[in-house]
Amino acid sequence: MAIPSMDEVMLPVVGLVLNEAMHYKECVRRIADQFALTEEERNELVPSGKVTRIQDRVAWAVNHLSKAGIVERPRRGYVLATPLGRETLANHPERINLRGLPQFPMYREWRRGFSPPPTAEPVIVNGDVAVAQGTDERPPRERLDAAYSELNAALREEALLAIRNLSPEFFERIVISLLQAMGYGEAGTGQHLGKSGDGGVDGLIKQDPLGLDIIYLQAKRWESQVGAGAVRDFIGALDGLGADKGVFITTSNFARPAMEAADRSSKHIRLIDGEELTRLLVEYNVGVVQDGEPLVVKKIDENYFSE
Repeated sequence: MAIPSMDEVMLPVVGLVLNEAMHYKECVRRIADQFALTEEERNELVPSGKVTRIQDRVAWAVNHLSKAGIVERPRRGYVLATPLGRETLANHPERINLRGLPQFPMYREWRRGFSPPPTAEPVIVNGDVAVAQGTDERPPRERLDAAYSELNAALREEALLAIRNLSPEFFERIVISLLQAMGYGEAGTGQHLGKSGDGGVDGLIKQDPLGLDIIYLQAKRWESQVGAGAVRDFIGALDGLGADKGVFITTSNFARPAMEAADRSSKHIRLIDGEELTRLLVEYNVGVVQDGEPLVVKKIDENYFSE
């Protein structure tokens, strides 16, 4: 039997995690067993050579299912069906695939963020939640750009999941590394302060050799929204330190009153939420590595071919 496509593994994956969370690697093993893959098929690598083809297809299936709200990732590496996922399977669908996912509001909203939705309209017949895979009629460059955006979105989500599984101290050190990668201070000028008696800040970066210009940092590895009180406390801590520059970074997001408190402050306060944090980590290569050889898109050199 050939290696199943991403579409073909979606329904089986939901069935595997219907009642309890399962690690992604175990999902891959069971899917390979279910489709009776040979040893050669189980070990076949994607072109980058980093993961097997079946691992890649299960991972992308989980990614799309999570965007539709059918599964969730309660902790890094684990997958679990949501109430919507259990309700979906209770209707005994023949398949779940990419072309049918736009019927779920969460998926439509996600796709709207970075690329056009699939061209075919989903059809539900006899409880089926999907239709056959259609043809993407966009030009190749547009498809490539959309694929790049999707890869980046998945990478940023994985980075956020990884951070939320770290200790608060490790997260604070990541924040210092990120600011230094962005050009704030040189290597060795960052200092972690996240301990009792730290004065309400988690770290600092000296912008000059004598430490006359200092940026203070606050890092909150939260899932709940950061309110105005936490921002005001940070501003108060800066007052106590005689400082006027601060960066407040969180893995969640800021309530509007929190943003207004930062804007009203006489100090230079920069708020960075989880979405911007992961964008910056990817942009400045903090905690991410290149996956395989870079893809270079070439075009004709018009000057060379001009007589």
